[in-house]
Amino acid sequence: MKNVVRNVIAFIAGLIALMIAKYVVTKIGGALIPPPAGVDLSTLEGFKAAMPLFETKHWVTPFMEHSAGSLAGGLVAALIAGSHKMKLALGMGALHLIGGITAAAMLPVPVWFSAPDLIVAYIPMAWIGGNLGDRS
Repeated sequence: MKNVVRNVIAFIAGLIALMIAKYVVTKIGGALIPPPAGVDLSTLEGFKAAMPLFETKHWVTPFMEHSAGSLAGGLVAALIAGSHKMKLALGMGALHLIGGITAAAMLPVPVWFSAPDLIVAYIPMAWIGGNLGDRS
């Protein structure tokens, strides 16, 4: 029973870590590489309207956000889990990947960004986080 409780806590903590990492990277990235002038990224419609104005440099922050979120979620889940550490870590990446696929379907994201992003930033980074957290 102890492992079940730890695993539930690990799952919740992993999701929280994932969200915090995404938030921090978004804030830092937005300060370092501001969005194009005059765009409103606070709404889905504003985001869709801004997509054609994005240059290559504007895609660095989303990629880093997705990578850092999966890495942090996988790491925290693996560190806290009582058992099935890698499964929980990869679960963080899988849930995050579902969100990424959904966002890519909703937004006019260029294929040159979405393909590498979906392939590299989610599951592989959660796997790395899981390996770092499972050093027992």
